[in-house]
This record gives sequence, structure tokens and C-alpha cells, in this order.
Amino acid sequence: MKEKNKYGQYMTPIDVADFMVNLIKKGKASKCLEPSSGRGVFIDSLQNHNFKDILGIEYDKVLIQEFSNVINKSFITCEFKNEYDVIIGNPPYIRWKNLEPELKKELGSDELWNKLCNSLCDYSSIFIIKSIEALKNMGELIFITSDYWFSTTHAKNMRNYILENGYIECIYHFNETPIFDGVRASFVIFKFVKDTSKSPTINVTKYFSKKKLNRQILDSIKDGSNCNVVSFEIPQFHKDENWILAPTLTIQQINKYEKSCNNQTIGHICDIGN
Repeated sequence: MKEKNKYGQYMTPIDVADFMVNLIKKGKASKCLEPSSGRGVFIDSLQNHNFKDILGIEYDKVLIQEFSNVINKSFITCEFKNEYDVIIGNPPYIRWKNLEPELKKELGSDELWNKLCNSLCDYSSIFIIKSIEALKNMGELIFITSDYWFSTTHAKNMRNYILENGYIECIYHFNETPIFDGVRASFVIFKFVKDTSKSPTINVTKYFSKKKLNRQILDSIKDGSNCNVVSFEIPQFHKDENWILAPTLTIQQINKYEKSCNNQTIGHICDIGN
């Protein structure tokens, strides 16, 4: 029987970690944090890219390797406020109902979780929120997560919180591309900048292939030479709305259909088929 993944850990391939580190625009002297460092793949990548000031936090002491800059602690209970220039990583994915009792207890006493999340949210939500708290002004947050929270009603408060504190610079959407062993889900890499002056647009790159990612594929995605890539710009997201990763014209059509359905049936505005 496969052992239970108690802490929602899915190890990031080094090629993906390097791709994410290359999205950093801050200088090499930046103060960097990896809030769920696992076996240290992001720490290795940051060091290989000549970043020096790096701290890793890992709750599961079994995973901690021989890194002098990793502490065995829960990121949720750490008190960071406006301290880091760069926060990067792969937060743990696990639903509330599957959390270990000690993690539920920890979240139950966390002010931000109780304010912005609920029992339908994923554990990764609190890592996004706490990371934004820990960023300096103009700091960069780069995470890989599932995309489910972009459109679910129960994640609306978190999406609003993100938009209140900054803007999304870019999103790489991998649809059903296999990234983590044994996981079937749709993943995104997103970059958030903590800045109250908003960037007018978001750069969206969507990759449509079920071929497992490697360095060559990721390089071709970034430079736009991959034939399975569609790239476009969309306006910044707005509060209380779902985050739709589609060209502006498509979003306008969707909004038109939704508005029409308020006083008509769907059959009045489009054909229905199987």
C-alpha cells in the first residue's frame, strides 16, 4: 500500500525550478525565501543562479538535507512582515479534510486563514497569503500551483486579497501536462508583484501537450518557438471575479453569455450538443 502523503508534498523537477528562477527580475543580492523547501531543489537552483541570501523553511524534518540555511519549522507560524525580495517555490497541495490534525489546529488559530479561507480551500492557499505578507514592496512571488483556485467561489476572498496587494505579471498554464509523478491536475506557474500601482496587462502563456516537461520544452515555451504554445495579453483581473485565462474577445463573449442567461435560457443564445 502506498504511504499517505501527509503534508501534500510533490517534488518539483529541477528543470521546472530553473524555469521559475529565471522569471526573477530582482538582483542577485535579493533576500530570497523558499517557504516549503522539501529536498532543496529551489535552493539549489537559486544558488546555481548566483543568489546568495536564501532561507528555506521545511516542516517535515525527514526531507531536510544538509543545508545550513534551512530551518525545520512551520511556515504558517513564522512571523514575517515585508522582509523578502523574492519568494519562490511549490507550496504543498492538500485539502482541509485530508490535513493532519496538528495542521488543522494550526490553521484554526491563524487569523489570515480564518479571515480569507475556509474548509473547502487547499493548504496551498495559506502559503500564497502568508508569502504576500512576507514580501517587501515590489517583491516577487513565483509559485507553481494547481489552477483550481482561479475560479472557485470559495477562493474569491484570497483572489481579492492578492489583487488588493499587487498584481499578476505573468501566468504559464500547463493544462493537463504531466509535471509531478502520479498527479493528474492542471497546473500554473504564476508571478505576483507586490505593488499598489497596477500593471495594465497580464502575459498569459498556455501550453497544450501531454508530453512531460523537460528543459528543452521549457526553453521553447519561454522563447515562443514551441508549436503547442498560445500566448496573449489580458487586462488585470478584477475583484469578485473568476480569473479566466482566455483572450479578451473570448472573455467578452463569455460575459455576454452569462449576462444573457440571467433572463433567458441558454438555448436562446447558443446551440446545445453533446
